[in-house]
Amino acid sequence: MSEPKIVEEQVTAKEAPTAESALTSGRTRFDVAMKKDSDSARCLDLLEAAHQFQRAIQIAPDAPEAYGWLAQTYRMMAAASRAADSDRADLFTRFACAIAWEGTIRSTPTSVTIRTKQEVRTLVAWLRATRHLSPADAEAEMKVIHGLSLEQALSY
Repeated sequence: MSEPKIVEEQVTAKEAPTAESALTSGRTRFDVAMKKDSDSARCLDLLEAAHQFQRAIQIAPDAPEAYGWLAQTYRMMAAASRAADSDRADLFTRFACAIAWEGTIRSTPTSVTIRTKQEVRTLVAWLRATRHLSPADAEAEMKVIHGLSLEQALSY
């Protein structure tokens, strides 16, 4: 009688996510969301994209690209939810302000991504229009919103 053979299986550990893989996944979800007609369906995909961008920031907090993407995602979530729930839309817009400003803080003037610069310009313009602020006051308001909302925006 022969002894039973023991087969050793080589188990490979699932690769830990990288900041780049989280960014790629988030960009894919963002693109899928923006192709949907329904605001509610768009919000669900945008929320998943936001979680991916948050994961990328958790993995690599000094990688500037994720901040611009996350700010844009929150701004698109605000636009999609404004008709149904204006308070939630304002919350998402504050999150976008906090994240965009954080992206500029964590970057040097030459390393701020174009997307982050554009989000900051768009959100400063929003603050100026909705709160009737001067450019300097709108930037000061961005700093205040950053201080009040950043932690929640990174974990929503």
